[in-house]
Amino acid sequence: MKPSDPLQPLEPATNIGDYVRTVENIRETLTEIHCAHQESLPTWVIYGPGTSDYPGVYVMRMFITISSGMMSAGPTNVLVRAASLDQMRDLVPQNLLFLERDPNDDPNIIETWF
Repeated sequence: MKPSDPLQPLEPATNIGDYVRTVENIRETLTEIHCAHQESLPTWVIYGPGTSDYPGVYVMRMFITISSGMMSAGPTNVLVRAASLDQMRDLVPQNLLFLERDPNDDPNIIETWF
């Protein structure tokens, strides 16, 4: 398992420098993916550890808001997993805006970034 692979959970770092480099690499990759789909208004939804698909870990998944080209509106297969909410927030693509959870959202949704 490569620690820079955004589809794998973060491995414990042997030192803070390793952790920071891994987080920066993943965040950079997610930012590139986000920018590549800018015309589709991508959003990133963070889910708590209570989901049935990924129990025990936090998950952030990219959603497409506006269909364009080959991308349909809805969830994508781009996701990352982390052990804590703080770790997950460290991975949010750069320069996005925070949107608080709506009371009508799925109970596992913690927050959204766009």
